[in-house]
Amino acid sequence: MEQQRKEFACRAPILIETMKECSPCSFLLCVLAVGHAFPARSNATDWEPPTNHLQMSIGLKGDETRISTNQPIKLLIRLRNLSTDETFHFYRANASERSPHFSFSLTAPSGKDISPKPRDFFHGSGHFIDVEPGQVKEMELDLSLLSKFDEVGIYKIIAKYDMWSPRANTSLKVVSNELSISIVPSR
Repeated sequence: MEQQRKEFACRAPILIETMKECSPCSFLLCVLAVGHAFPARSNATDWEPPTNHLQMSIGLKGDETRISTNQPIKLLIRLRNLSTDETFHFYRANASERSPHFSFSLTAPSGKDISPKPRDFFHGSGHFIDVEPGQVKEMELDLSLLSKFDEVGIYKIIAKYDMWSPRANTSLKVVSNELSISIVPSR
């Protein structure tokens, strides 16, 4: 956020001088261009409406929204239990990127769907984690291990995760907020 403020502060005097000389239509185009220069903020404290008393939130580790090409995309994933009397469980693979319980919807700047294919099975170690009533659990995941982010521009990401409900004796899919990240050219 601070980075975006600095970038805007550097551009503001130029924009103001330009706007003084602009027609109303040019002014509107200028305002739209500035809006697209900064991706919509979304971080790991933005929550979607609850699904079966569960919520998931995704953001970039370190609360960044701009990443250079060929840099890892480290997500911070938070799962929140809004129930007052049920504990939910999820299986945390030691390499979360390999978990069959995660799925992602990824849209490239061109509009192309680059969602990774969900895994049908998992080989490796891990452990079950309880999310008790009122608790929030966090984990990290390197999304760049699952999909290529080689196009410059703004990507849209939505995560889905299967949580286990002992009461319902089934898994429940939890959907995250939409995260927008900007991939910029490497320097």
